[in-house]
Amino acid sequence: MKSKLAALLLVFGCTRQPAQRPTDSAARIAVRPRPRFEAFPADSIYHGPVAPVDLRSSPGAREFRTVLREGADGPPNFAGGYRVVEWGCGSPCHTFAIVTTATGQVYMPDIAAMSGIAFRPNSRLLVVEPPGDVIELCQEGWMRPICEDVYSYYYVWDGHRLALLDSIVVDSSATQHR
Repeated sequence: MKSKLAALLLVFGCTRQPAQRPTDSAARIAVRPRPRFEAFPADSIYHGPVAPVDLRSSPGAREFRTVLREGADGPPNFAGGYRVVEWGCGSPCHTFAIVTTATGQVYMPDIAAMSGIAFRPNSRLLVVEPPGDVIELCQEGWMRPICEDVYSYYYVWDGHRLALLDSIVVDSSATQHR
């Protein structure tokens, strides 16, 4: 399945790596609650001026300078003091960067998403492949072959990087027979 998704993302122009799924078979079977945005509150909310994007702060940022500059122009939309800037990298492929609102520093994680990402202005939690988005995408007939074993990935932002907290399989079986 992982190779199918990687091949599909490559065919459709996505050059970043899909998030890694767990190798432990027990993790695939276990039913556990999904991490909640409220459990990872931002320390504070930044209300100061928006700094220009620092394209030298991250390798590859210059290549996406237009989308970064346009997307970073606004108040924080993630973790209290950051802007998540998203763009497409093929179909189905989404990628993103995190820009510090106060300094313009860019963090470009090597993560691509098939269905998208979810985040909140007041939370440090970021979800790659949110369950609702996966289920919606898997309703498309052409996506069904790769929707058998898709995970949601839950990351926590520490101010410098995203750390994988958990990965939970999405039950998209309800969409398989439509």
